[in-house]
Amino acid sequence: MTEIDGETYIDGGVFSNTPLDMLIAMLDEDQLDRLPIFVVDLFPATDAIPKNLMETQNRMKEITYENRVLADFGGADGLAAHGAMVCDLAASLKGNAKLARNPALHALLRQRAYANVQVLNAGHAPFSGDHDFSRGGVMERRERGSAAAEAWLRKAAHRAKAA
Repeated sequence: MTEIDGETYIDGGVFSNTPLDMLIAMLDEDQLDRLPIFVVDLFPATDAIPKNLMETQNRMKEITYENRVLADFGGADGLAAHGAMVCDLAASLKGNAKLARNPALHALLRQRAYANVQVLNAGHAPFSGDHDFSRGGVMERRERGSAAAEAWLRKAAHRAKAA
């Protein structure tokens, strides 16, 4: 933990390493349906087998911080399928005045934005990568994330050209 101006802070990954719920709460209604959302996965669930005790301990720590949102939905495809299902649900409920006033339903329907999530696999960080906040460690993860985004954009451009 770190204290800043009398407030104590801890790494957000302890609570939510992929805070999609917080992002979705900030979006306006139009953005929920069309804004592309990108998640750069630096610590995939499957990875190289640790070779020694220190690597095993580091991998255990990484698993603790893994993307819980994707795990909850069975991966990126499950997350997108959930978002699509919520879109279908929203369409089927149009005109239902009673449900239109239900705040719990409004909260659920915001999850339709999950249909817009693209998960970019940036490959695994070297062991200790999850807690290496040195300039070099942060820049290495930034470069891997940027390379994953560029690869996704190249594939998307190729798909668009082929269509």
